[in-house]
Parts: sequence; C-alpha cells; structure tokens
Amino acid sequence: MARARTGRDGRRKSPLWARLLVWVGAVLLVLSGGTMAAGAALLHRYDSSVHRADLIDGSSGHEVIDGAFDYLLLGSDKRPTDTTGDLGRSDTIMIAHVTADHRHAYLISIPRDLWVPIDDCGQGAGCTAKINAAYVFGGPKLTARTVEQLTGVSLDGMVIVSFQGFDRVVDALGGIRLCVDERSRSIHTGRLFTVGCHHFTGAEALDYVRQREDLPDGDYGRQRHQQQLIKAAAGEAERQGLSSNPAKLDRVIRAVGDDLTVDTNGTPLPDLVFSLHNISGSDITMLRLPEIDGYSPDGQAIQQLDDTGRSLFTAIREDDLATWAAAHPTLVNKNAG
Repeated sequence: MARARTGRDGRRKSPLWARLLVWVGAVLLVLSGGTMAAGAALLHRYDSSVHRADLIDGSSGHEVIDGAFDYLLLGSDKRPTDTTGDLGRSDTIMIAHVTADHRHAYLISIPRDLWVPIDDCGQGAGCTAKINAAYVFGGPKLTARTVEQLTGVSLDGMVIVSFQGFDRVVDALGGIRLCVDERSRSIHTGRLFTVGCHHFTGAEALDYVRQREDLPDGDYGRQRHQQQLIKAAAGEAERQGLSSNPAKLDRVIRAVGDDLTVDTNGTPLPDLVFSLHNISGSDITMLRLPEIDGYSPDGQAIQQLDDTGRSLFTAIREDDLATWAAAHPTLVNKNAG
C-alpha cells in the first residue's frame, strides 16, 4: 500500500485520488491514490460504481503502465444512464498527460471551436469543422480519433463526465472557494459573478465554468475557469484530508459514479492507481493553445492551429512539456490555481 507523501512544510500529503477527486469530474485518470490509502473496499466501490464502455479504437491495453501516458477527458451534457440515443454535446475537451516518471501531470485544454479535419461527418464523408462537431457526428470514438489525428498522440484511455458530475462532486465536498478573475453574468441563470474569492455550491460552480459569451477572451476564459475549478476542488479535497475520512470519501465516490464513463483500454485499475500515487496537487500544470481567431469558409468564427500549437503536440508526444511550458509562459494558466 502506498504511503502518503510529506510536503516541504512537514505536513502529510493525502494521496492523489483524494486530493484530485474532481479530476474524476474532469480528469478521472488521477482518481487513484486516495483509494490505496483508504482501503481495498473503497477501491472496489469506485471500480464498480463507474460506467465502463469501449470509447477509443486501438490496442487492448497492457498489464502494467510503463512510461508516459495520455488520457482524453470529455465533458458531456448527457449522463451515462440516458438511453434516448442522443449523443449529446461535448464542449469540454482536454488531454491529460502523465510524465514517464509518473511524478507530474499536464492538463491541456483544446478549444471547442478549433477548426480541424474530421474523417466521418456523416455517410462516410469527411469534412473540416469545429472539433466539438466530432462528438455530434460520431460520439467519443470519432472524437478520440479526431484528437489523435490532430495531435499525433496515441491515447491510452478516455473519461467522459456529465455536467452533473461537476455539480455532485463539489456538493459532496461541501462547496469550494473560487476566485473570480473577470466579472461576468450567466446566460443560463442570470447569476452575476463578481471579481473576488467566493464560496460556490456545485450548481454555482458549474454555472460559472460554463460561461464564455460574457468573457473578454471567450472560450479561452472558459477553459481557464474550468481548470480553476479542477485545482480549487483538488485543494479542497486535500484540505479536508479526504483519504483519511472514509465516510466522506465513500460519499464522494457514490456521488460521482453515475456521471462517469471510463475506458482504461484494458489497463487494470490497481496498475493505474499505483502509477499515479506520487503525483500531488502542486505537480499539475495547466496549459492551453494560442488564441488564433479566424473565420471558416462559410463565415463561422473559429480558432486555428499555428506552429506554437503544433509544437505543444510535439512536446506531448516527446514527453517534454516542461521545456515547452518554460518556453511559452503565457500559455501556462497560472490563474488556474
């Protein structure tokens, strides 16, 4: 069983799963270390509570995670238990990259309006469209294939979380403290978000991170706020010592399970757990692509990929994101913490 790490201030660090539980909301792959500390029963509870599905094409996985690996993380407006046949929408697309030494993680947001080739836009015909259209045309498999073709990164797994999952995790933590960096008003509820640090319920936090229309930097602002939510919830989980509170840990697992669909590509969960137990909240870096505005041939406002963005994808493939981040400090979302 893994031991909790000790920080520079001498305080005991709770393991990764408990600290970064909302990565289950947005980043399930790091939903690991706390269950090791909390016991096999909770690991089994987590393993049996989430929905499993074949979400990505490719190999059947491997028995032990060795080296760097990458997960695709999607936010969806559809719950796994929805049987209507509607694929729903996915406006949150991120790549989570874990370094080869399994001591650092990077979260890279991909703009929903990025203009990309999609190989099947209906009736087997390809097209060029906004990347979030891939989910509408072909669900998670086509989205994963589109991201792989765009980035050259071979995905090792995928997590889909419904928007309700964010809400439930935050409420299970008793709410979180978020520092609003730009005044905005929700187009969904009319709620006004004023600059400063405030306590948010799950519904309020979800409302906040879904906004983009009233932000000066639009979808890039929304990406930053989503990353801010992840870090804030991670900090709250750590502050509460979630791994040493089995009752609360169990409550959070049960709260989020119905909202998650997971494909570990054949990797046994205990191997995934062990590979992540050395990562702490301070070992996570949030990155974004450059904001390159443009218009599609039919007049849509889009985002475009430039050489800097392509170099980011190269850095993922080469497991050299530390060098890339040092060379592009303005593309590190420091406000996400």
